Amino acid sequence: MIRPPFHCDFGYNIRIGSNVFLNFNCVILDVVPVTIGAGTQIGPAVQIYSADIRAIRQSQDRCRVRRPVSIGQNVG
Repeated sequence: MIRPPFHCDFGYNIRIGSNVFLNFNCVILDVVPVTIGAGTQIGPAVQIYSADIRAIRQSQDRCRVRRPVSIGQNVG
C-alpha cells in the first residue's frame, strides 16, 4: 500500500515486495535501482535517495554519484 502523495524520479527503477507499506509524503529518487523487501513499513515523509547529493556538488562526473539502495524484508 502506498499512501499519497508519493513522488519519484522515474518509477521503473523501484522494486517493491509484497505487503509493503509506504506512508504519505514519501520521496524515492530512483536514478538507479531501489529495492524494498517484502513486509517492510516506511514511515511518513521518508526520503530515499539513490543519488548522493553531496557528491554531485563536488563532482563533474555524475555517473559516479549514483548508489543503489536495498532495504531488507520485514524492516519497520
